Amino acid sequence: MSSVLFLVPGFPLGTALLDLLEHQTVAAFSRFAYGIMMFLAATFGLSIIVGIVRIDLSPPPPIELGYSLTLLLKEVASFVGGYGFALLFNSPARTALAVGLLALAANEFRLMLFDAGMALAPATFFGALAIGLVLCSWTIDSTFHALP
Repeated sequence: MSSVLFLVPGFPLGTALLDLLEHQTVAAFSRFAYGIMMFLAATFGLSIIVGIVRIDLSPPPPIELGYSLTLLLKEVASFVGGYGFALLFNSPARTALAVGLLALAANEFRLMLFDAGMALAPATFFGALAIGLVLCSWTIDSTFHALP
């Protein structure tokens, strides 16, 4: 349910923000209204279906896996998520591979901080900061190498 609520209205809300930044107020408000209507329709529709069908929303008991297998599955999921997201935006295969590896590294860093006892929000911040600094250094490095 949560993926539907974030994905479906996300595109019109994102483009509404871009329209606002370009000072296209009428287009921004119409896309914002469309995004809100999609959000509300999805929320009410899914809530009604869950109520009628009486879907059990309690979380299932966790599957007991070894630490190394859990770590490997998290690494695969991180890579596939980053790689797939890059492919969504028609990135070349080489760029998508780099994005997948960066996502893997950043998420492993975040999980390492979380496993060491740091709260999830600061661990996520430092993981995102690390990937941002890596990308920034790559951009600066490639810019200076491209200069004559």
